[in-house]
Amino acid sequence: MSFGYESTQAGSGAEALEHLRRERFELVLMDVNMPGMSGIEVVGRLGVAPGLNGRTPVIALTSEVGRTADDYRALGFAAFLPKPFTISGLMQAIDAAVLPPRRRPLGRVA
Repeated sequence: MSFGYESTQAGSGAEALEHLRRERFELVLMDVNMPGMSGIEVVGRLGVAPGLNGRTPVIALTSEVGRTADDYRALGFAAFLPKPFTISGLMQAIDAAVLPPRRRPLGRVA
């Protein structure tokens, strides 16, 4: 299911970095545990040499329970989504990471 989004898949952290060097993305869903290089290492490398995707939000997907959402934000992720997750939880995380925050209405000026 794509829900109207176009996606690119990577089978490893190194492959993910290669895609991130060549293409501009609006959002990255990053598994924390990947072969060869963890998602945490990938995000760390993006922060050092940002290139095209230096400001692209990255959502951590993981079944690890030892870290909190704040821990993942401190590591450079925009958000954290624990596995297993629901489609509605995924869509909420995507919307929160991609859509600009709603502006509060300005009060009336007399």
